[in-house]
Amino acid sequence: MKPAAAFAAGLWTGAAVIAAVGAFYLRVWEMGRTGSGPLGREKLESSIQLLQQEQTHSQAEETRLKQTIAELQAELETRMTMEARRQSRLVRRDGAAPSPSAESWIVDAVMEGNVQALPLLEQAALQNNLPALDALALLADRDNGEALTRVWSAADLSDAGRERGTFLMAATVEVNPRAEELLQSVFAAVPANPRLREAALAGIETPDFTTDLRQGANFPAPPHFRPDYFQRLGAVETWGTVVTDQQFSVMIERVHTRLAQRVEGEHGAE
Repeated sequence: MKPAAAFAAGLWTGAAVIAAVGAFYLRVWEMGRTGSGPLGREKLESSIQLLQQEQTHSQAEETRLKQTIAELQAELETRMTMEARRQSRLVRRDGAAPSPSAESWIVDAVMEGNVQALPLLEQAALQNNLPALDALALLADRDNGEALTRVWSAADLSDAGRERGTFLMAATVEVNPRAEELLQSVFAAVPANPRLREAALAGIETPDFTTDLRQGANFPAPPHFRPDYFQRLGAVETWGTVVTDQQFSVMIERVHTRLAQRVEGEHGAE
């Protein structure tokens, strides 16, 4: 039942209860006027007892309905808040992607598909150079995502770098044999890091992620490989088995739905 409908039903139920109580009391009053003697009093007392029982039942039903309405309204508000937070995080994450002032050698390495530049890019990314981190993701199909994985696993990586790295690992999950295992650890971690979880969920449905490295460059936009939405769907399902937080469970369910639609759309096109 929708919250608005449930609320309307509650008002209707309350009015019905009041009307029913009024009708019964009217009947009792009329019987009191016409009844006389022990038999009349007995009938009157029985009617009053029946009325009280029905009134108690109606009040209990009304209380249960009000509780259901409150729960539905709370759930709706929670979902709306979560969706607003998710959209805000996604916008901020894309907005905080590498600066347009990325050094030319980083852009050149991606444009040329230069595998020899991977060690230099890795060193730069370990210094929290976010453009270099994006470059590692754009070249992940050349080294099975190994350089990106090493940077992500580094203990001294900044929070911004780890968040962006989580997003990029999820976005390039097909080319990295260890990505699913590492991303699974993000969702199983205690205590949980909500920003890393959100980054992984954003990346898993964004193989065509935004990168400022492409501005003015002629290398192809991400992804540089064919996304496997079956694999991505399976990864999200696995994450859902270890998450106990209701808010993230709802978020995972939404991502799962969108990925399932992508799978259905691809099969429909075949």
